[in-house]
Parts: sequence; structure tokens; C-alpha cells
Amino acid sequence: MFKKGLLLSGLALVLAGCGGEESGTEEAQEGGSDNSGEKTVIQVASHLPPMTDVVEIAGDVIEDPYEIELVEVSDNIQYNEALLNEEVDANFAQHEPFMEIFNEERDGNLVALQP
Repeated sequence: MFKKGLLLSGLALVLAGCGGEESGTEEAQEGGSDNSGEKTVIQVASHLPPMTDVVEIAGDVIEDPYEIELVEVSDNIQYNEALLNEEVDANFAQHEPFMEIFNEERDGNLVALQP
């Protein structure tokens, strides 16, 4: 069984590799959902376990009004491409030097939130 601290750390890591100010859904940028009680869905791209497992666990423990949706991809480039193209809000599989090379090659603006 995971401890709550480990889960919270995993949740923080889920957002590793988020793009700059322009990434994410409008609701996530505004800090939550509207007054209608709708959930704010945070789409997180990931490739392989244990990263996908952590995203799913984070989705189980995150509190309203947020919901985490795992977007599984089939290789190590797709999660960066999806984030760069604003198709997801974050990715969780990132190695910072790889991300920096990706940014240089694709004129990207991805940033790591936590090493």
C-alpha cells in the first residue's frame, strides 16, 4: 500500500514536463471548474509502467473538482509531441536532459516542474 506522501509526490511528478503558460486546458489555467460543478480534467500522457501506474493512482486519489485522465502513448516521443501540441496538459515519463534536447530540436517550450 502506498503512503499518502508518496502519492502526493507522485501527483506532483505527474505534472513534470508541463509546457509553458500556453499549455493546458482553459479550465486548468483558470484554476478550477466553473460554478456548474463540472470537473476539470487534466490529461496526462505517459508511456510505460510504473509511470502509467502512478498516473492512474493519482487519478484515484485526486480530489474534486479535478480528474486525471491517462493518455497512453506508444513511444517516448509521442508524450512530448502531444504536450507541445497542447493535446494533453502534462506528461509523466520525462527525463530532463531528453526534454531539453526535444525542446532544442522542435523549438519547444516544455519545462520540468520537479526533477
